[in-house]
Amino acid sequence: MKITIFVVFLLVFSCGISYETFAEYYESVGRELPMCGPYSWQKLGIALNERTSDDLIYAYRMRDKSAFTAVLESFDVLRVTNNTRVLVLDEELLKGRARVVITNGMYKGMSGWVPIEWIKVSNRSYRYEEEAKKNNI
Repeated sequence: MKITIFVVFLLVFSCGISYETFAEYYESVGRELPMCGPYSWQKLGIALNERTSDDLIYAYRMRDKSAFTAVLESFDVLRVTNNTRVLVLDEELLKGRARVVITNGMYKGMSGWVPIEWIKVSNRSYRYEEEAKKNNI
């Protein structure tokens, strides 16, 4: 009986937490947002295939600057600047990546994969919040 109560409590508690997490990410699908990576890194990458996106995400999450630079120098990555605007097409939460289309700059119209943290709505800086309000985004 105690185990059943514990399992029910755990299930209810985990659903309450996971809803907010999933809602936070899925509110960005279909929106045009600035891609905000680590502010000390001026260059970001958009992986053209899923395998390269896994390498990019791994290097980013390990904060391995040399591995990240090596992935950026590969031919399977579009090199863009921090705060490049993208349209979010899809998010794969379990894999930690999002499919995006670039909406400005030299690579406008090209698509690829980025770490999901870079396009979270809550990750945008105050300046872009004001710009979004002004442009009714």
